[in-house]
Amino acid sequence: MKSPTYNSVSTDGKDATSPSVPTKETVKIALSMDVIEGFEALGEGWESKVDDALREWLEKHTAS
Repeated sequence: MKSPTYNSVSTDGKDATSPSVPTKETVKIALSMDVIEGFEALGEGWESKVDDALREWLEKHTAS
């Protein structure tokens, strides 16, 4: 199985190599159409809202 390729991107358009700039990795995942449509209906920045929702889920479901 081929390893996924990740691209570091800045969340604010700055150089993603700077340690002070938060970065995200571009990945390909399969989501249900209703989930995609629901987040897209929120307008611009919906991808960040997906990221926020996943982070919140992890915080609630990850043992400390």
